Amino acid sequence: MSVRRRIGWAAAALLAPLVVAYATAPLWIDVESYKPSLTEAVKDATGRELVIDGPMKLSVFPVPRISAQQVHFANAAGATGAQMIDVRWVAASPSWLAPLRGWVVGIPAAVCQ
Repeated sequence: MSVRRRIGWAAAALLAPLVVAYATAPLWIDVESYKPSLTEAVKDATGRELVIDGPMKLSVFPVPRISAQQVHFANAAGATGAQMIDVRWVAASPSWLAPLRGWVVGIPAAVCQ
């Protein structure tokens, strides 16, 4: 067996478990458990209630995405209408390179700490 072929098999043996782990991440990450902390963080940041009535879902292909259904965001006190935003489905897709650069949602990770 040639040296190139051995290097190729070694690289495949190292990368295959990582690819499998990435592809199966939605099966073993429970995004529903993040609902309370997410709604609490929004309440702390804005002073308004965020309600996620539907399920949350994580997907990784074709791009990483987290989505939620039946999302309601309360309006400011004294404003017309109870809800500022009332949507059936909302999703967020981070940049592929942002985590590698140490950025979170377009903000440097150092600022978020």
